[in-house]
Amino acid sequence: MKLTEKYKVNPEFEELFSFQSEKEELEHEAKMIMFRILSSFEKMIDRPIQKKEIAEAINTSPSYVTQLFNGDKLINLMTLAKLQKAFDFTFQIEARK
Repeated sequence: MKLTEKYKVNPEFEELFSFQSEKEELEHEAKMIMFRILSSFEKMIDRPIQKKEIAEAINTSPSYVTQLFNGDKLINLMTLAKLQKAFDFTFQIEARK
C-alpha cells in the first residue's frame, strides 16, 4: 500500500511522499513511528525538557538524543526502556487499522 493510499495527501504534495524503493518507504514509515513515540513522550512530560536532561537521565550523549529527535537515527527498544525507567512512565502501544 502506498503512503498516499494510507493517508490523505493533497495532490500538490504527492511527489514529496513518493519513494524510489520499498526500503526507502519502510525507512520513512519507521521514522514516522519513532516521531509519534517521541511526541507522546514529550507530551507526557508536563514541562519543557532539554535534550541534555534526557541524555543524562538515560546515560547517553546529548548529541545522540538530538539525532533521535531530528530523525537522523532510529530509536531502539533499549532506549525506550531507559526513557520509561528514567521518567517513571510506561509506553502504551496499540495497533489500529
